[in-house]
Amino acid sequence: MSTSLRRRGNEKDKGIKKKRKRNTDDVITTSSVPAVMTSPLGVGGQKGVVEEGLEALVFGSDRNIIANLSTRPGVSFELRSDSGEGSDSEGEEVVTEEGGRKVAWVDESDQFEIKLSHPKIQKQTEGTPRGDELQTHLRQQFTKITGGTPSWAKLQDQRPRKISDDEQSDDEEDREFLRHARNYLSKSESLPRETLDLKRCTDVNKACPTNGRVMALEFHPAAKVLLTAGLDQSLNLFQVDGKNNPKIQSVFVKDFPIYDAHFSRSGEEVVMVSNHRHFFVYDMIGGSVVRMPFTKDRTERYMRKFTASPDGQYLVFLGRYGYIHMMSSKSKEIVASLKMNGKARSVAFTPDGSTMMSFGDDGDVYVWDMNTRDCIHRFTDHGCVQGSTLALSPDCQYLACGSHSGIVNIYDNNTCHSAVNPTPLRAVSNLLTPITRTVFNSHSDILAISSSTADNALRLVHVPSQTVFKNFPDITSHLGHVTALHFSPNSGYLSVGNNKGQALLYRLSHYTHC
Repeated sequence: MSTSLRRRGNEKDKGIKKKRKRNTDDVITTSSVPAVMTSPLGVGGQKGVVEEGLEALVFGSDRNIIANLSTRPGVSFELRSDSGEGSDSEGEEVVTEEGGRKVAWVDESDQFEIKLSHPKIQKQTEGTPRGDELQTHLRQQFTKITGGTPSWAKLQDQRPRKISDDEQSDDEEDREFLRHARNYLSKSESLPRETLDLKRCTDVNKACPTNGRVMALEFHPAAKVLLTAGLDQSLNLFQVDGKNNPKIQSVFVKDFPIYDAHFSRSGEEVVMVSNHRHFFVYDMIGGSVVRMPFTKDRTERYMRKFTASPDGQYLVFLGRYGYIHMMSSKSKEIVASLKMNGKARSVAFTPDGSTMMSFGDDGDVYVWDMNTRDCIHRFTDHGCVQGSTLALSPDCQYLACGSHSGIVNIYDNNTCHSAVNPTPLRAVSNLLTPITRTVFNSHSDILAISSSTADNALRLVHVPSQTVFKNFPDITSHLGHVTALHFSPNSGYLSVGNNKGQALLYRLSHYTHC
């Protein structure tokens, strides 16, 4: 009996050991943890087998991570090798979207299905979408509505760079230079023939308009300053910038309606004339106004029109009975008088002031040597009924003669000095009323002609081709009756005075400098 009990006890011990062994094998298969520990947990420089097994059980192994990524919908991965031989070699795992950018993380909560109650969204998404599908659909709808991805939703390198004020001003100057670079590369003959690029600016005298018609209007020879004067007995000076045009100075001369006013060639004085036996000189440096009488032995009642010579030596007054009085610019005394057969209507000088040309109402043009004060030539304006105005181009190549019939003849100046009855290069007949103003610009490629007796009676002539610009004035131009006009020293501005007291300003974009 004892023997049998002993056998049963041994068999029972063997069964317990086998059972323990089977349980141990089951645990190892499930958790992949070996039964032997090389070191306690957290002790020593190397991880034990059990610790590595626990980490693999909790966090998963490298192979499990890659396997899980490959089965996740909407996400792909690729293995990059340093050797660049393909995906078979070991490399870095990179999770990417369809756009090619690296995915920072993947939210597992986006994978559950969403039940939508709105029928329109159900139709667009075709059933019950997952979270990531709904997100893609909403992103597409937002992009469709807004017209693109807004700047705040773009990455830093995709956003437009903010431009500072200095950089913006530099870019505008570069564009302005490139737009008008032809002025630096070619001559003024490149001015277009039929269309003139010009725009209306703020009126020069908007801050202080003339009460009545503008009788005198002129740009300063050196500064960006314009003078206006009229029958309201006021002389006004404005700084021309094309935008604000602030007023610099205003001079009121009592009982002296101003019929004509000009800057001296030095730009330090302004001379004003009226229907009196005296005139006034405004000293711009000292700010004083001085009354100057004409010579007492002269029979002139008044002289309401004059011109300053380009060399700054003379003030030339147009008197009665064909007299032209030459006054010294320094002493303000008449030093000589020239006589024409007809009534003197207009005079013009060569740029050096050595030669003067005068135009009479009888249609004859006189050429005077200012050194000897003798008439050296005389010719007749072709077809002229009654002469009214005369202009000589700054390059001395062209001469323009206007008459009461509305015709302006353009001559070759060299031909006029050798012929008695020269033939004009072109007779401009676009105006039908008496011509009162003819002015060349400083580049000698634009001639402005006007009449003060009709509305919008102003034309700009392309001098090299002797054709009239078609786009000015147009139906939107409200020039009124043009009583005065002048170009700025660099031809960038054209100012037009009218009977409404306005000094209109136009910017000629062909010329870079004003």
